[in-house]
Amino acid sequence: MNKDINIKDLLKIKSELLCYGIKRNSISNDIYDMEHKTKVQRTSNMGLQFMLSEDIIVSVPYNKKDNSMSKYYLCKKEDRLLLTNDLITIEVSPFPLKSPFWYDYTLKNGKFFSDYIQKEGKDVLICSVSSSCCYFSKNEQCAFCALNGGTTTKENDRVNSIIEALKIILIEDDSIKSINLTGGNLYTSDRGAKQYENILKEVRKVSNVPIVIEISPPEDLAIISDLYFLGATAIEMNVEIWDDKIRKNLMPGKSRIKREYYVEAWKKAVSIFGEGNVGSAIIIGLESLESSLEGIKTMIDVGCLPSIIPFKPTPGSVLEKQKRCNAQDVYEATEYAAKFLVTKNLSPLLGPGCIGCGACTLESDFFRMQKKG
Repeated sequence: MNKDINIKDLLKIKSELLCYGIKRNSISNDIYDMEHKTKVQRTSNMGLQFMLSEDIIVSVPYNKKDNSMSKYYLCKKEDRLLLTNDLITIEVSPFPLKSPFWYDYTLKNGKFFSDYIQKEGKDVLICSVSSSCCYFSKNEQCAFCALNGGTTTKENDRVNSIIEALKIILIEDDSIKSINLTGGNLYTSDRGAKQYENILKEVRKVSNVPIVIEISPPEDLAIISDLYFLGATAIEMNVEIWDDKIRKNLMPGKSRIKREYYVEAWKKAVSIFGEGNVGSAIIIGLESLESSLEGIKTMIDVGCLPSIIPFKPTPGSVLEKQKRCNAQDVYEATEYAAKFLVTKNLSPLLGPGCIGCGACTLESDFFRMQKKG
């Protein structure tokens, strides 16, 4: 599929899709409905999933609103699905062809499995253990986030429902290769890490599937070791913005965790989980590209994999009307990162969860291309 197209051109197309989405039409609406049987909108990353080649998967942001900045739209020719901007046309393949069979399974509380768990990429489960973040309760939330609610206690019912669903999914769906557990921060010294303990314990009773935990660095870094011994196989601690002044402005609550402490936490995590199993997201488009590149280089130097995320305004967030980031910046930042990753032999390809999925970012694609020379 698309073997005649230069790999760099395919990656430019992917970067534009990640940043600007795709124009809405009846074809894209039908595919969205097919892939998302229940309409759970978890994050701005949720959208249409396509294979652009045998190796390149992309999750295109899509919320059934017209993406006016996008040049791309879907069309059909005979039995082929095509993506075009009227200048270049490539064949794409929806992936998955339909939502997982367990999406409409019901829990004891009457809700669907997919109200708590989503499948992204080829084989990753994404679970949010909380439906809120403490920073909203004091109006100090991150400006790019819309995880509203503001509760500061562990949501036991939600955690129990996730455990109930995971135990069934992991037995019945052998396509699942890893789990990514995420959630909002808490005003506690562990910063929400303990929310994951029961899930780790219960999942390990039925499966050895790799599990990634997303947390902010806890006050006591020994908690990172605790998560590892409970069964976590990788960890992500997302700094998101590198420039200190911009962090304080756009992340008034979370910026109290200093970026120097993130570096210390990444080092600690690498010593426990090993290189390739520690990651951090950095958002392109909210600070200068130079600042983002500095943060990316710092991560790689300590063995932490950067997850380079294009800024997309999330409805309900403070920045919901902010301009989307430039796709060329995302392309250049990821190309820059891949050169250092190859030099350090730090591969994003084998990591579990969001670290190795590659649907919402370009690191795996660039790394694979540069390794091939």
